Amino acid sequence: MYSQFEAFHCLKVFPCFDQPNLKAKMTLTVTTPHEWHAASNGIERRYESAATNGRRVLERHGIEWFLDFYEDATAVSVSEFEQTPRISTYLYAICAGPYAVYRDDDSMYVP
Repeated sequence: MYSQFEAFHCLKVFPCFDQPNLKAKMTLTVTTPHEWHAASNGIERRYESAATNGRRVLERHGIEWFLDFYEDATAVSVSEFEQTPRISTYLYAICAGPYAVYRDDDSMYVP
């Protein structure tokens, strides 16, 4: 799953003014199936798997209603991303799926 918000499709995901001269800081929390990985414009600051902490993970984020879609509370994980700088809403990105993840934590380079 991935987003393609240009030209004005972000209005289908969240309420906003989709104009290039209006920018906003945005944060995102994504709940996905456990085997998926999520990515966004912000750096992932927290990842919690319900497989280890159960229903408390979802309750802490106020999204226990999400379990209505899953029979097993351990089948989901929650990724929380840092706030973005001011960007246009059509540039915001949400990607999630059964992707392979490669990380380079070298502080000299932007992740």
